Amino acid sequence: LDGAGWDAERAAAVLVGAVRALADWPGRPSVVPVTGGRDSRVILAAALAAGIPFTAATGGAPGEPDVEGARALCARAGVEHRLLEPTPGGDRDHDPVRAARTLMLQSAGTASLADAVGFPRGPADGVLPLWHTGQAGELGRRVHGGTPYPWPLQAEWLLRRFTRVRPGRARLLSHAATGELRRWLDAFTLDLHAAGADRGAVTDLFQLHERTASWAGPTHGCVEPIRDSTSPLWSVRVLPELLGAPAGLRRREGVHRELVARLAPELLDVPFG
Repeated sequence: LDGAGWDAERAAAVLVGAVRALADWPGRPSVVPVTGGRDSRVILAAALAAGIPFTAATGGAPGEPDVEGARALCARAGVEHRLLEPTPGGDRDHDPVRAARTLMLQSAGTASLADAVGFPRGPADGVLPLWHTGQAGELGRRVHGGTPYPWPLQAEWLLRRFTRVRPGRARLLSHAATGELRRWLDAFTLDLHAAGADRGAVTDLFQLHERTASWAGPTHGCVEPIRDSTSPLWSVRVLPELLGAPAGLRRREGVHRELVARLAPELLDVPFG
């Protein structure tokens, strides 16, 4: 996590290898879900460089920022773009109450309807496609920043960082639940300290070991009735490349830009959404 040994060429090659391996499933079509954002653009660039057959698709309606951004990217890449079709049995927008209940059962309550765009009630007929997502790419962007506090205050920092109450919003956790979470975070940060972790890496390690596993993982499971999600950026070979980049480079989203510049430089000119 200290940036030692960052090599953009090597990272790009490792990512392309991961995408190619994950797509190597005979009889299973590959889909790259494209938006105007950072992570999906890296996967699109890697899929192009890997030479795998795939289709590019986006959820939403014409005129929406993600749809228009994805169309611009696909036009630059020379890839046909399509809008996602309605999911079998309806989705969040057709029946939000039922979708919420289904999502609660499938994710144990760690995913919300905000994460559930296109989440199906399924099942789907035929062969399930492979969706090569940009999940875990936030680890390469250091979206939560570092911590300004010494070790004794690390748990309090994480608590405030991930449970802050926005103006006009209700508090999600009771006082008792907040106390229980604080005790758990105390144990988590003490273990990191005992293991010799760098103080500046606490937020990254929390995102990797706790938040990604309990949030991103279940959101993949929720869509299994109609598709199988892969996460090239979450693979054990690619993660060290993402987290090994200098913190400043990750914070400026330079990792993503350097990867795209090496894999599909024509995609850099389209503004990020």
